[in-house]
Amino acid sequence: MADLISNVSTIITNFLTWFTTVSSSLIANPMIALMFGLGIALLMYKLVVRLVGKASFRSSRRRR
Repeated sequence: MADLISNVSTIITNFLTWFTTVSSSLIANPMIALMFGLGIALLMYKLVVRLVGKASFRSSRRRR
């Protein structure tokens, strides 16, 4: 049982090391960072437009 836990912890450690390396490489690349930033900006824009649309009073005038 101790060997199994040791092997699982080794696999998790190796995966986290790989993930850290890949993440650092992607963050260091300015083109990837720009695309990621544009994606976040687009999501925030859509959220704001949706919230402003729901807060609009135009929809209450259409009801009869």
